[in-house]
Amino acid sequence: MDILKPFPILRLPFLALEEVFKAMVPFEIINLSMISKRAKAITKQMNFCPKYFIRLCIDETLVIEMHGTNRLVSCTYLMTSDKQMDGKIEEYGNVYITRSVYKYSTDPIEEWKQLSKHILEIFKKLTIDVLTLHMDALVDQNISIIDFLRTNVKSVDLCYLFQWEEENDVDDHAAYLLSNLKVNDELNFYVNIKNDNFNGKIPKNLKELHILTRIGLAYEKLLEIDSFLMKLMR
Repeated sequence: MDILKPFPILRLPFLALEEVFKAMVPFEIINLSMISKRAKAITKQMNFCPKYFIRLCIDETLVIEMHGTNRLVSCTYLMTSDKQMDGKIEEYGNVYITRSVYKYSTDPIEEWKQLSKHILEIFKKLTIDVLTLHMDALVDQNISIIDFLRTNVKSVDLCYLFQWEEENDVDDHAAYLLSNLKVNDELNFYVNIKNDNFNGKIPKNLKELHILTRIGLAYEKLLEIDSFLMKLMR
């Protein structure tokens, strides 16, 4: 019996190669882009990749979530410091499939940064579709993470800011993020601000702003908000 030889995908004509890429899920494209510099360069030439959906989540577990253009398969990386979880795959769904892969690292935060940077680069994404940040999950790393986002991302369309415990003071970090990251469409600000003179810059011209009523914003600052829709949450 003849042994099948590997098929040289990267040697296909560009139009044929583009169709092959379109049939791949994000995981497959990312793995291919890591084979060599040439593979990475070819991946960056795919014009449909910037249309991919990307969500970054910063919590006790750091997450990178991606959807292709047809949204049929959701691919998610979860960073873990548990070596036994490395490479574990979880999948569910029939028509719409959610597939998650655990990536082990002795430094999950740095691994998340490097992988996020690679994905943003090969997909040519300057804007993140969704950013979810739990401000008190990795407090000691907040500034480092915000600086990473500021360096590698132009803006965010939809931003969620949370905190797990109300008593945790994350005022300065929340203000730092708002000063260093542009939010385009919607901000969900569910952080329990302690300072009545909170100096965070609420983004201008938002389509929607959801904000806690107990946040320490002065009345004058509320009057400055010019979002199309503002909801005060209890």
